[in-house]
Amino acid sequence: AVDFAADAIYAANELWGEGCHFNVAGHSLGGGVALMVAGAWPDRIRRVAAIESAGALAGPAADGRSSAALPQRRRRIGGGPG
Repeated sequence: AVDFAADAIYAANELWGEGCHFNVAGHSLGGGVALMVAGAWPDRIRRVAAIESAGALAGPAADGRSSAALPQRRRRIGGGPG
């Protein structure tokens, strides 16, 4: 999910320009990703809709990644200090 969150910001930058503001929405895992995007880049998000989602992933994923990796991703993408 961490990769998906970073990918969403990258896609928004490519589609609408760096620093753009946009809405995020998702269902199930996508809802968790939407919440991660909104939590890591709150200055970029206008509205969030998370449908039937358990929330952002709090623990490590099966591959050992966790939401703790978002600050590093945020800096690398150009989203600020993280």
